[in-house]
Amino acid sequence: MNTWHEWLQVLPPEELLQQLTPERADTGRILDLVRRKSGRYKRYLPRRVIALTAALAVLACTAVAAVVFEWDQKLLAFLQPSQTQQEQLQLAGQQVDRKVIQNGVTVEVDQVVGDSYSAYALCRIRYPQKYQNVSQLSFSQLNMRIDMVGYSGGGGLNQIEIDPQSKEAVCLLRMSHDQPIQGQKVTLSIEDITLTMTDPETGEVTKVKTISGSWQLSWTLRYQDVADGVQKLDLPGQIEGHPVYIEDFYYSDFMVRATLRDGKYTEMNPQVPDGSYVDAIKVTMKDGWVLQPRRDYLDSTVIHGGRCAQITVLFTEMIEPGQIASIEIAGQQMPLS
Repeated sequence: MNTWHEWLQVLPPEELLQQLTPERADTGRILDLVRRKSGRYKRYLPRRVIALTAALAVLACTAVAAVVFEWDQKLLAFLQPSQTQQEQLQLAGQQVDRKVIQNGVTVEVDQVVGDSYSAYALCRIRYPQKYQNVSQLSFSQLNMRIDMVGYSGGGGLNQIEIDPQSKEAVCLLRMSHDQPIQGQKVTLSIEDITLTMTDPETGEVTKVKTISGSWQLSWTLRYQDVADGVQKLDLPGQIEGHPVYIEDFYYSDFMVRATLRDGKYTEMNPQVPDGSYVDAIKVTMKDGWVLQPRRDYLDSTVIHGGRCAQITVLFTEMIEPGQIASIEIAGQQMPLS
C-alpha cells in the first residue's frame, strides 16, 4: 500500500477509535497500526472509508492542537503578559519538560519563552518533604551556558518563589547572547543547594541545610521569534552630551537592544558613564505611559575591537509591541514597523 486512500480502506473506524485516543494520536502511530492490521480486513464500503477519513481528520487536528504552547500559571505570574501577548507569543514558547533527580532533589525545566537573543526558562526545584518551613534557597553555583561561539552569552537566576507547603521552589531563569540563540543547545548547571529554614512565627533562622550535588540539564531552543528583526541604521545621537552613532536596534516583548558606536573607547572623547545607557533607551506606550527600565540589570557588551557597545535594557514590565507609540535611543526616534 502506497497511498492514504489504500490505508484508509484497511482498518475499521471503530477499531482505530478504540485503540487511539485524541490525546495520544499522531500520524506515525496511525500508519503503524494500519500496516499491522492490513492483512486481516477486506475492502470496506465507501461509507466506512468516509467515516475513517473523518476520524483521522479529527485526530490529526487534535494532534496539531496539542503542540500549541499553553502558558504555565507560574510563568504567567512571573512575566505578566497581557492576554494579547499570551496569544501572540504562543509560537515563541516551548515545552521543555526535562528533569534530573539527585540526593532527593528534583530539578525540572518546564517551559521556555523568548526572542532571537534572549529567553526565559521556568524551573522547578523540589526538595525532600522532611525539610519544614524553608524560606530561602540558594546555590553555590547556578549557571546557564549557551553552546555557541560569540562575544558573550549565558544566564542565571532572575526570580525565585518558594512554597514551603509543596516543598518546591519555582525559579525564573534568563539567558541571553549577542548572536541569535534559536536552535542552540542550552545547559543548566546547579551545584550544592542550601535550604534556610525559619520559624514561621518569629522569623528566626532555625536550621540551614546544604544538599551537596550537581544537577545538569540540557535542551535545544526550538521556538520562533515573533518580533521584527534587527534594523540597520546609521543615526547620530547623544548620551549626556556625548556624540554616539546608532548602528542598529532590535526590540521584542522582553527587551530593547541597540548597538552604539561612541567615544567611550577612544582617547578623543570623554567617557560615557555606564549608568547613562539605561536612560538612553526610552519606550513610550500609546496611552502615554513610559516604561521604567530595570536598574538592577544592564547587559552591556563591548564588541568590534572595542569600538562599539551593544546595550540591552530590560523593563519592569513586558513590552507590548502593538501598543508602542515610540522608542527613543540616544535622543533619536526609532523607525517602528
